[in-house]
Amino acid sequence: ITAIAFLGDVIIDLRDAKVTSNEITIHAYALLNDIDIIIPEGVAVELSGVAIVGDNRNMAGPVAAGTSWFVVKIHGHAVLGDVQVLHRNPRATRARCRQSIEI
Repeated sequence: ITAIAFLGDVIIDLRDAKVTSNEITIHAYALLNDIDIIIPEGVAVELSGVAIVGDNRNMAGPVAAGTSWFVVKIHGHAVLGDVQVLHRNPRATRARCRQSIEI
């Protein structure tokens, strides 16, 4: 998978993905915005790459060796943006909070 966030955010949600191989490789390029990669619990992540005035963050918990369903290999490159790996969609939480305030 190749994802490019240029003047807009990208969300890749793998929680309901039907994975038929042992690994998924994602090339993520965050230029001026963010890329969020949402993975299910119990999946191993290998995050590499370079961030300039941005960040590559793995906020998913560690997985014990040999227990992962599959491995997600992410090559993240960020310039004025972030590449983040998480277990849930942070934007969905913000949207619910915003909606409850507007009511």
